[in-house]
Amino acid sequence: MDLDYYAILGSTLWKLIFFNIGSNMKKYSYFLIFLATTLIISCASTIQKVPLPNPNRISSSTKSIIYVIRPHYFGSAISAWVRDNFDVIGKLGPGGFLVWEREPGIANISTNTDNLKIEVQGGKKYYILLTMPLQVYLATPRFDLELIDESKAKDLIKKIN
Repeated sequence: MDLDYYAILGSTLWKLIFFNIGSNMKKYSYFLIFLATTLIISCASTIQKVPLPNPNRISSSTKSIIYVIRPHYFGSAISAWVRDNFDVIGKLGPGGFLVWEREPGIANISTNTDNLKIEVQGGKKYYILLTMPLQVYLATPRFDLELIDESKAKDLIKKIN
């Protein structure tokens, strides 16, 4: 499910809890139990919209490979859309990663709330960590992007797999 669905459900839950305390609460109790259960057990998945690169070709290629990795942390029901220069790469859930091939040049890797600008050179691999800091209001969640080294990235990918 998309973020909009959870934002609507979350805001409805808070309205029901804080503004309908009293006799009306019995009317909404089953709905609240269902909603809370759905939000707790649901998790966002990773969907890649672009083709996966051939890892054997990168050593001799003029193209580069970019990984965006999101470990298992806070925000398991929320996914982040990842873009490369306004092209949608995919939707990244916790415990997943996206990988794609691109031409050298300036890459603006972005989510809804963060942007990472890097100079991409041909024949190299770039690893980006996507995290979701602890937040109180999740209707518009914030994601952070950070360029990381290869050893840290491989450790994270091993934990994911």
